[in-house]
Amino acid sequence: MKTNSEDLGSIFSPQPNQGRENIHCVSGSTEEVIGYVGAGSTSQYRAFIENSSLPATWNPHTQCSTIFVPDSKIVNYFSSGFIPLYTDFVDNQKGYDAAFESCADCTYKGSPVKPSFWP
Repeated sequence: MKTNSEDLGSIFSPQPNQGRENIHCVSGSTEEVIGYVGAGSTSQYRAFIENSSLPATWNPHTQCSTIFVPDSKIVNYFSSGFIPLYTDFVDNQKGYDAAFESCADCTYKGSPVKPSFWP
């Protein structure tokens, strides 16, 4: 039944056919019925991890925030560890919202080496 209803539309799709049912008509044995009854189970697991249970080096920048850097101050801020995130306008003044590199750049502490547990 799944094949008949989901895998249709290409030249290589199977032709529709009568599926095998596991139900029958109780009032007349010659009456045709369509359907299938099945049973199964599902399970779910949800875990909560507290910051206190992580190593201190996991996320050292918990107080990351952004600042507005006007165009006239770009050199001062961006040479002192801030990086631009996106263009912004504050009080009709063009500038950039910026944050410390270690807060905004994922490659700052990352590594290009593939972990051993990746396939």
